Amino acid sequence: MRGLLDLIERHSEAIQADLIALGLRLRNCPSPAFDWRDLLIIVEHSSVESHLYRALHPDHAGWTRTNMLLAAIADALAWLQWAKTKDGRKNRNRPDPIERPGVEPKRKAVHPGAKGVVRSKIRQILGHTSAADKAKRLADLFSGKE
Repeated sequence: MRGLLDLIERHSEAIQADLIALGLRLRNCPSPAFDWRDLLIIVEHSSVESHLYRALHPDHAGWTRTNMLLAAIADALAWLQWAKTKDGRKNRNRPDPIERPGVEPKRKAVHPGAKGVVRSKIRQILGHTSAADKAKRLADLFSGKE
């Protein structure tokens, strides 16, 4: 009960907005038709689209299963459109997906100080007979010793 009263104190407007949508009023609690238990059930089972859920979890509010599926469809369409461009053929500038709650964006690998190596140099190194020698020469090449 104390938790419910604290929640009402902190988020009374959001709770009132949800109750008004249900045809109820917070000022009528408790009454024979609307008691504290009814209010507790409404608060505990508020949907992701409710005003109270939006006040408590602003980053997750509104993300229903339908909205998640719509975001996945939008991402797929953006990818299909990108795939038909010059950038898509060269696999660069891939479109970013719509951010979703609970899903961390994929980070692009960043290699500070990494330098490219000319293919002819790699072919020359790989042309040696010993596998250990090849591995050592490649390691030396990428560490900047060669």
